[in-house]
Amino acid sequence: MTDDQLRPDRIRPGAAVPPGVPSAQGTAARAALHRLAEGKDEWAALGDLAAAEVLLPDLGNDITDLSEEDDSLLQLPVAERQDGTQFVPTFTSEQRLAEALPEVARYRTVQVAALGRIWPSDDLLLAVDPGSEGGIALPADGLRALAAMSG
Repeated sequence: MTDDQLRPDRIRPGAAVPPGVPSAQGTAARAALHRLAEGKDEWAALGDLAAAEVLLPDLGNDITDLSEEDDSLLQLPVAERQDGTQFVPTFTSEQRLAEALPEVARYRTVQVAALGRIWPSDDLLLAVDPGSEGGIALPADGLRALAAMSG
């Protein structure tokens, strides 16, 4: 991965972002998801989603090791639904991340298309804002198609 596809780890200052505090991150992803949900200009919305950045929870245990990590490696956190389907949770804002995973204190900012280029398994879904009303789950082939859309 290149530096423009994977930014350094970010540490959230607190366990949650106060309600009503806007976050500039994820605005493009949320807007694309909203347009997809409404069925508006779906092709352009998919292109915007591919180019958008999402927050990927970092489940590492030691915050002091951030500077020692190899940024070329990306460990994907995998969760499982009740039906056994496995997915990688990502979020469009710190607030949504904090609401879903309050115990997670750090994350990586990753472009959706970059994830599609390195996606490890056909059986793994990408969930953007899982558990929220506007969330979406993308199968591996859909995620790879988004990566192809972005070049």
